Amino acid sequence: MTSEAVPAATLIAECQRLLNESGWQGTLRDDLKVLSAGAVRSSVILSASRDPDGDHLGGGERVKLVAQLSHPNEPDGSSSKPEGPLTRISVTAEAQAIEAANSASVPVAQVVAVGFSTELQGELLITEWCPGESIPRRVLRTLGGDEANAKRLAEQCGTSLAALHRVPSNSIPGLPVLDDAHPYQCYVDDLNVALDELGHSYPTLRYGVWWLARNTPASTVETRLVHGDFRLGNLLVDDDGLSAILDWELAHGGDPMCDLAWLCLRTWRFGIDDREVGGFGHLRHLQDAYSEAGGAWNSERFAWWTVARTVWWGAGLASQAKAFEERSEAGEPASLVHAASGRRVVELEYDLLKLIGELDGL
Repeated sequence: MTSEAVPAATLIAECQRLLNESGWQGTLRDDLKVLSAGAVRSSVILSASRDPDGDHLGGGERVKLVAQLSHPNEPDGSSSKPEGPLTRISVTAEAQAIEAANSASVPVAQVVAVGFSTELQGELLITEWCPGESIPRRVLRTLGGDEANAKRLAEQCGTSLAALHRVPSNSIPGLPVLDDAHPYQCYVDDLNVALDELGHSYPTLRYGVWWLARNTPASTVETRLVHGDFRLGNLLVDDDGLSAILDWELAHGGDPMCDLAWLCLRTWRFGIDDREVGGFGHLRHLQDAYSEAGGAWNSERFAWWTVARTVWWGAGLASQAKAFEERSEAGEPASLVHAASGRRVVELEYDLLKLIGELDGL
């Protein structure tokens, strides 16, 4: 049941109930704006009128909230992310991760309410609305040619990640944590499991896992709170730069270099390949800001995670192709988005071979 399938009155009523149970003083209005509507999660903007004696949001004003509805039991529900080393967490754990990040001065949308809705058959996470643009190509168009703002955004990403990575992974109950003693082998094992479940051989991705197993970094890792999906599309950007970090559903305890590597993959540069950081910034600016803010940059682990996350995302796209095939063979409606995503596996295979070739000096 996506937000498009839920009657607006029902969604508003359930959000109002949850807000009331959380002690929030205000009344939702009868208008909403759908931001996204997917198989696993959908988001809407809610309008509210604050009561004069309201809480920290201020009294007697019009405010906007964002409600995210997760559908864990969606029947077609192939995730856009593979199962294995990075999987979706509950909205309760996600809310706790956001609150922990907020306490560490990381820019986030503050949590207002969280809970399960029997009526909507899903979990609701309601946060404050934050200004900014999240659609990658719009962000890149805005930054195009503006070197100062592009540099500022890369530095803000580095500073924010350094602050996030100071949060101990054991500070959030129920957060999945990679094994401190064997984090790389743990990830490799889970990637093998994810590939086993795809139904096709994908020899290039298998080669990537083989390479990862034979090139594990020598340095040890102290697991910290990691966002898991830190990239354009999950960053709100306004006139002042980074406004908020969105979508914490893959948060976990892991190697901080995982976040930094993911931001720099070619797949998230949207065709602007000479800008290593999200298609807008340069790696040296991200690295310098991260280090100056207290982050412990490690080039060996950063390189390893660029390969590991490329394999992981290749498996994620392949899992969407599998979902399309299975539903088509069963005569059920199949998502063309999943089919199109499946066709992109070859892009990740190309990136993977290029990365390994560069690291091996070929």
